[in-house]
Amino acid sequence: MIGAFEVIDASGQKEYLVKLRNPWGQTEFQGDWNDEDDLHWTPALRQKLGCEQKDDGIFFMPLLDYVKYFDHTCICMDVKSDWFTKSLMYDGNTAVADTQQVQFNLTLNEDLDCTKNPLAIEVIQQGDDKMARYRQESNLLTEAIPVVVLFDDKMKQIEKNVSPCLPIFSFSLICDENTLKKDTRYTIMVQIQWNTKEEKFREFMLKISSAVEFTVKQKGSL
Repeated sequence: MIGAFEVIDASGQKEYLVKLRNPWGQTEFQGDWNDEDDLHWTPALRQKLGCEQKDDGIFFMPLLDYVKYFDHTCICMDVKSDWFTKSLMYDGNTAVADTQQVQFNLTLNEDLDCTKNPLAIEVIQQGDDKMARYRQESNLLTEAIPVVVLFDDKMKQIEKNVSPCLPIFSFSLICDENTLKKDTRYTIMVQIQWNTKEEKFREFMLKISSAVEFTVKQKGSL
């Protein structure tokens, strides 16, 4: 979820909208307030809320439709334009174990006060059209509990996020309570459980956003 708004539509009626982003980058809601809906949208409201008429995965829908069709919400952190963002793809298709702990090394070039500028760590599953069709028919993850943990250089836990017990495709850790030091080798641990009952697409993208420059690389997996 990117945002929520109270608006007045083209006929003068009040409406509560949510703005969403499909992590696949395409395919959008086709009901009221879709990109092509001139019955509700006005040119001024399109410009104000950033509604573009293209299949970019970003769309709006009425709040009542949202609670009807969705049972899980991920709120996106507003990453500033001058922040640094890097992504790594993890390929676990050759792994034997159903439950994996994948570790990444993170090193900051400057000290980072996370109480002022949080560090965002996201784990996202996305893929090609074949994977998208598969996703509609089954679950890539079992109903296990995905975990993201940040450790210091002595493997002492700094922050941790345990996601709800749902077969979800995006979970994250927002570090906003500590100061991270430059040139310290931190470890990011991602623990997930794959679904072994169907064809496997054991891949995810690790995405990190920070107000200071950094390096990140895969350390290993268990």
